[in-house]
Amino acid sequence: GEISVDEFHEFLGLTKTRFTDRVFGILDTDGSGMLDLKEFMIGIWNYCTYDLKLMSKFAFSIFDIDLEGELNLHECDALMRMLFDTEETDHDLIQLIDSDGSGSVTQDEFFAITESHPHMLQPALDMQRVLRTKFFGVKYWEKETKKRQKEFAAFDSLQNDARQSITEIVLIKYKAKQAEIQRLKDKRQRVFAMQEEAARIEAEQEQEVEKEILEERIADIRKSRVPEEEEELQAWDSLQLLHEQLTAPYTLDEIEEKRAKRAEMWAQYDDACEKARKTIQVKNEQRMDAAESDGKAKADDYLKSDTGKSLISFTTKTQYGVTVGQRWKEGNHMQRLLAPLLLPEHDQQLSLGTVLLTRVSNDPILNAIKAQEEQKVVKDYVYDEIDRVENINASTKKMREADMVEVKADFAMNAGSATTRWERLYVDKGDPESFYYYNLDTGETHEGECAICESCDSVIQAEDQRCFECNAPRSKRNRALFRSIDGLVGEAAMASLGL
Repeated sequence: GEISVDEFHEFLGLTKTRFTDRVFGILDTDGSGMLDLKEFMIGIWNYCTYDLKLMSKFAFSIFDIDLEGELNLHECDALMRMLFDTEETDHDLIQLIDSDGSGSVTQDEFFAITESHPHMLQPALDMQRVLRTKFFGVKYWEKETKKRQKEFAAFDSLQNDARQSITEIVLIKYKAKQAEIQRLKDKRQRVFAMQEEAARIEAEQEQEVEKEILEERIADIRKSRVPEEEEELQAWDSLQLLHEQLTAPYTLDEIEEKRAKRAEMWAQYDDACEKARKTIQVKNEQRMDAAESDGKAKADDYLKSDTGKSLISFTTKTQYGVTVGQRWKEGNHMQRLLAPLLLPEHDQQLSLGTVLLTRVSNDPILNAIKAQEEQKVVKDYVYDEIDRVENINASTKKMREADMVEVKADFAMNAGSATTRWERLYVDKGDPESFYYYNLDTGETHEGECAICESCDSVIQAEDQRCFECNAPRSKRNRALFRSIDGLVGEAAMASLGL
């Protein structure tokens, strides 16, 4: 927008005088009678950064229209009356200005006079104080004034008028801004180059990590071998070899060879999985066969321990007391009276009668009861071991199946699924950056990395979270493998440049 002279005074809270009108006219560089934002901001900065010398130069230049650097006494009189907004001549001021009686004053002489008598410029200085207070505060402009004195002293010399000075200063600032813009542009180009390099390095590192993970999975599968594992391991080795061959560069002329190699790879994958399941079955049967003997061994260790001995002693005596007590209930009168004393008071404590009886009794049934109690412990341990092994077998089978699914997903991402119609091909097999994706059915091509929907084989944009063809969400693996370059750049690259 623009403001008129009246709006200028109203906004700044200035009393309208001939001097303030003249200031408005000087700010209005295009002479339109209105100030646009650019004229206003440049004018405010210029006026608020005047020191006394520049204020003197500014006032002098108002009437030095011919730029001769000299004012006669009539022009000086008009200047003073305009500044103080009066129609009367101040003869004392005029006499002060024309101290040598020459009838004129140069710019240097005018500055020397105002320097020793600054009150001559008081209305101009008052207006400056109003503007400084209105915009940012006096202290801010005092700092800006010092900065102007340091950076633009050559352009503020008394040989240039106010408009020339500000024109030169604006030009300098414009050039500095253009230089800064170019610097930032160069910086962004360097950052972008670093981003591309970071993306390339990260992609290579991800491929290496995927390869290491795959090798680790295959290495884990080779642990704890049984005879059936030899065929399985050979199958995995053959599969890995086919996978490596399939991820090698192929050109469009070799597309049928690649597809045949892929069919062979997935057939080999099915064979390896079948052999892996046979291995799982055999090893599970081995663990189950060993479960009973392992349970008995653990029970034997427990029964030899102090805790085990204490438990068997307690359960044997308790069961003996119950057995004798039941028998005595059917015995003679004295036995029937004593029978209740043999029953346990509660589960964790023997009855007094049982304690006394087991101390004096040599009844052979005690050994039989002890053998029965030990057999109960052995049976519990065997059942627990079988249950533990069943859980291990189920967990192992589930984990191995998950491993095979994950290997399948890795192979599908790196070498293509069994049914995909997209092929990763190379223009130049010697140039690793010359790859593109080609659809065997449509002939469609995509340069660079291409995210393929795992459900419908459609192309997904790297930034999308789902396939818009079949509405299936992208898997975490798909999103992790194919990301846009914006997602690959590290903040470290930006931070290293101070951004």
